[in-house]
Amino acid sequence: MAGHLRIAGGRKILAVYGVAAAQLLFDEGDAAWHLVSAPDLMESGALHALPGETQLVPIPVLRWSQINPALTELGGIDDPFEAVQTQERLQRAVALRQAGIFVTQELTPAERDVVQLAVLEGMTNAQIGEQLHRSPSTVGHQLSAVYRKLRGYF
Repeated sequence: MAGHLRIAGGRKILAVYGVAAAQLLFDEGDAAWHLVSAPDLMESGALHALPGETQLVPIPVLRWSQINPALTELGGIDDPFEAVQTQERLQRAVALRQAGIFVTQELTPAERDVVQLAVLEGMTNAQIGEQLHRSPSTVGHQLSAVYRKLRGYF
């Protein structure tokens, strides 16, 4: 069964909330509409419009639930505290995937070796250089290149 949302009159903030709710909850086939009244009707103060004094205008709704599976998962959670924890878990998972993609696709093998020792082992440039048989200056240059790439990536 298709759902419909009609926004008529009221404050602009109500319309914004209505469209935001539609973006989160609408499925395929659901529609949002705006009721446009003729200026004469608004000025007359009449409670009912005559034929031709109003028009339904469709509002395009980008359905976030169809774009991001995480939103669908969050929509099924009734407890707001659980929803926030789930959202944070999903955000961490996305960040971890993005970091993995960055490391595997953006860094050279030499840069990956340096980053691994710096991050996982907490080594200094001198210690990394000794371990990898590179000068501390070379290690510093490679880390600088990683930082530049990192700023451009995220």
